[in-house]
Amino acid sequence: MNTNNHHEGWELRESGPAGADHAVLLLAGALVTAAYYDDVLAEPRLKEASVRFVAATLPGYGGTRARSPLPSPKASPTRRSPTSST
Repeated sequence: MNTNNHHEGWELRESGPAGADHAVLLLAGALVTAAYYDDVLAEPRLKEASVRFVAATLPGYGGTRARSPLPSPKASPTRRSPTSST
């Protein structure tokens, strides 16, 4: 099975049986995308093995669009200690 899909900004390319004995995560970085591993995923000897491969491009790498940053939590109001009047 070979599939290409996107999930929340991640580009994923998968190969091998879903119930394989082993799984390998191939992470591309810098200017490289998951497509870099197409030759590996197409290797006939690997298709015969019980190994599932997932090649991934993280959002913002290899020219892909970066995800927007998570909103920062609102700062809690500063608690003031009571002042004494003398």
